[in-house]
Amino acid sequence: MSGTSSARTIRVLPTASGALLCSLAQRWPAKDPGDVLDYSVDLSAWLADAAGDSFATITVTPEATTPGDLAILMLSANNNSGLITCWLGYGIEYDDYTMDITVLTVGGRTLDFSISLFIQSGPEIPLPANPPVPMSWSSGAVVVGPTLTEVVDNIQAAGNSQSTATVLTGVTNIITGGSSGGGVDLPAIITGTIRVLNRWPGNALLVYPPPGAQVIETLAPAAPMAIAANSGADFSLAMGSTTWRVS
Repeated sequence: MSGTSSARTIRVLPTASGALLCSLAQRWPAKDPGDVLDYSVDLSAWLADAAGDSFATITVTPEATTPGDLAILMLSANNNSGLITCWLGYGIEYDDYTMDITVLTVGGRTLDFSISLFIQSGPEIPLPANPPVPMSWSSGAVVVGPTLTEVVDNIQAAGNSQSTATVLTGVTNIITGGSSGGGVDLPAIITGTIRVLNRWPGNALLVYPPPGAQVIETLAPAAPMAIAANSGADFSLAMGSTTWRVS
């Protein structure tokens, strides 16, 4: 993730009643279904007016919850600049969406507002398997959806395909058993590194990309990579890429 677009940034100014969003109809610029773009809210003036208050937690909630609807893929905030940045993807063309944003500050203030975004016509893209979900940020974090646990142990591999494998939920994932021929799916993130450790005695582990357009190295879509017993690998995905690199 690098920088933010001023053209996709809405300023929030302080008022006696709370805050005023300085954008016509509180709306971000439109995007295509296949675009993954940063959309920001500038709360620097509002924070400064509140005696230099700062962000404690931020929650962004998509209005629609069907796979393919507009989804938040990454959330970050900066107390120095007062910027909240949402990386948004997907969306059904010609649909109008709303993102609800709730800000809680260290000083105990709450700001709750909504911003709309229209999906214009664009090329068809594969729909994700999972629906949009809310995403929350806490001070000092960068959240890359879905929210992941630092270490998850005692994972059981399952299924015999991408659609039936166990979905990983950690940054570091330790697999200790499972059903014969079982596998795991990498999480549906847009950037980051996921570590997979196979501690399943005597069994190779099949690691699948998440459902959608992503692939592992030069393998076909939905094709797994095998990790031998008592070994592991790091799977890395660069921003804007659909190819997981393995090291």
